[in-house]
Amino acid sequence: MVRPYRVRVLSSYIYSHDEHIPHRDMARDNRWFHGFTKSVLRRGSGLADFDIQFLRLPPPPSSFPDVVDRVLQDNAHLVICAGVDAVTRWAPVSDDIPTVYFGGHPENHGLDVLARPNVTGVRLNLPVIWSFENFSIIRDLLPGVREIFVPVSPLLSFAPSRANYRAFRRQRRDPWISGPSSFIGFRSLYFLADRLGCRYHEGPFADLDELASSLRVITPGTTTALVVFNDTVLLAGAVNVLLEIVRERGLALFWVNNWPIARAGGVADFSSDFEKAGGLLGEMAMKILRDSAPIDTIPFCEDPGERFGLNLRRCAELGITVRDEVRARFHAVQAIDGSRPPAVSLR
Repeated sequence: MVRPYRVRVLSSYIYSHDEHIPHRDMARDNRWFHGFTKSVLRRGSGLADFDIQFLRLPPPPSSFPDVVDRVLQDNAHLVICAGVDAVTRWAPVSDDIPTVYFGGHPENHGLDVLARPNVTGVRLNLPVIWSFENFSIIRDLLPGVREIFVPVSPLLSFAPSRANYRAFRRQRRDPWISGPSSFIGFRSLYFLADRLGCRYHEGPFADLDELASSLRVITPGTTTALVVFNDTVLLAGAVNVLLEIVRERGLALFWVNNWPIARAGGVADFSSDFEKAGGLLGEMAMKILRDSAPIDTIPFCEDPGERFGLNLRRCAELGITVRDEVRARFHAVQAIDGSRPPAVSLR
């Protein structure tokens, strides 16, 4: 293939510098592109060989004809989708352009993209729910925890059990669906919470008002844990509303795959190792672009690792004591004064 290799990166998580949100620089913070760059350098190439453009997608379920037209008019050699919501919306558009992606698939939703002849990528594990060992860190930090609350974004492109949620709303005014109700969409989360000895509550919200009202009924303090997934950021204003109420009511917030948000007001973040994931994408890209390997010969990859972050300042605000052996499970630690000293990890 003739250089420069035309690569277009599609993502709903691209932000401008004038957007005042804690996750504005999440891609720079998680270093996936750094991993991609290192990978192509190790393989004898470099960014000078690439024409890379980053294209922001509108929040799902919106279509994006302007982006599609641009990718097609540019005659892109490769599309990289950052996030499952991006690849599940892009994949039906083109069966011709090789596409690689990284993203998580809770309850295996969205994995049908792998049936596409032009798609491969890296599955991220959503670490906090991937093993009971990880999930039980919540109890290590909150020994008295009794209830787990999980809000579900309306913009989750593969939100489970939409019909169940609609049926629940027709029958009940309660903002939270409590286990073991058959209306629960994320059954694996319910089972993890139950094994931890906690009651599980799932809260599908339609807008910012519903999100705010559902958060305000959660009992403040360390007997409850609020676990939030990245798709929540796709609803404009949701993160700022959530952080404001978390601070106001003294809630213990745990995030999945977004350390900047946890640094801004959460107890901890449980992320995949995006830098390693980016490295795998770089390897795939070189095979496709330089070596002309058919994409169906490039295997789908499992999550290459985890990176956990702990906010000691928020722990101190909530009166949480972190034992040394618990702290050692985290790769990044924000100190009580807000600084970020290197974490000593046993992992």
